[in-house]
Amino acid sequence: MVGKLRDLAQFLNLIQNEMGYQWVVSSNIYAQIVQKTAKNIFSTVGLGVSTVEFTIRKRDISLANALMFNGQHCFITNIAEHADSRNFYKVTTAAITPKICSVQRRTAELDPIYNRPILSENTKITFPACVTEKYIKTAVEIPQTNTEQCLVLVTPKAITLKVGEQIMLEGKVWRVVVPHELDNWKNEYEIIRNDDA
Repeated sequence: MVGKLRDLAQFLNLIQNEMGYQWVVSSNIYAQIVQKTAKNIFSTVGLGVSTVEFTIRKRDISLANALMFNGQHCFITNIAEHADSRNFYKVTTAAITPKICSVQRRTAELDPIYNRPILSENTKITFPACVTEKYIKTAVEIPQTNTEQCLVLVTPKAITLKVGEQIMLEGKVWRVVVPHELDNWKNEYEIIRNDDA
């Protein structure tokens, strides 16, 4: 098995800094990488994407991490002991490139004199999210036609969004409408954008 680990990949961790969250390379690893034709349904409400399987030596790894191969971000969806050896993992991933999103937030602090909340200035928080399409709906109303596009943001568990928050994604504003936060390792948010057709 060891001689088959010939592909160089990167092991990624999510870190938080003053500006928000980002994926960083923590180490290089050797793996056997197989690109599958089957789709990986990494989102419970979005469309599937290509599957990439990594065979790696056992190490401290969880669904909170990610892998990268040849510049392709690979979102981990399953980790299992390899069938041929207990010293290796078979890591199943979804080949999807995270987009950099941002949200503006204000916090409230209590005024010590008047005992009332004081809102802070807007703080921009950036974070990576995998984006998958859900649907596009067209509504014909007189005198105009509107389109509603719905995407699904899949974020690491550390990133939480609130219903009604406005997300900036690729220069456009989207609104969070439905959260799916029951998964232990990720959150999914349905976001919508309305436009005139």
